[in-house]
Amino acid sequence: MLGGFNITTARNYLADRYRLQSASLDSALMLGMTMEPAARLGSEGDAKELLDDVVTNYAASSWILLLGPAAGGAAAGAATRASGGMMMGLAAIDVLTKDQRALLKQQLGSLALYLKMDLRSGEKAFVRSKEASKLLQAQISLWNVEHGDTTPPVSNYPSPR
Repeated sequence: MLGGFNITTARNYLADRYRLQSASLDSALMLGMTMEPAARLGSEGDAKELLDDVVTNYAASSWILLLGPAAGGAAAGAATRASGGMMMGLAAIDVLTKDQRALLKQQLGSLALYLKMDLRSGEKAFVRSKEASKLLQAQISLWNVEHGDTTPPVSNYPSPR
């Protein structure tokens, strides 16, 4: 890097321009250490261009959607950093969580097998209760066909003594 363009200047530039938080700044700068330029940088503009390339590569490899340059200068950048800074697209989140969901489902199945638990026991009990309900309803319908659906009036019942 240039003599006057130190790590603090680089961090401030990335934080203000891309609204990166501390952990993302560190990750991007570590990636930048692997992206050595072919020759010594000649100006501050060259250094900023290199940092822009580093952040672009970091965002692409981390599935991060970068926000544009901070509108309103350092104060707006600081406010945005405090409120979040980076966003991920829904497609990137789906890609990341799809494998996690599959792994968790596999782990849940393995644990249930080890503990000799049936994960579908509630569903099976529900199906059995629906079948029993249908059977009882059929019996009630048959009773109503044979004996009628009407009940005698209450006054015809003998009084209990």
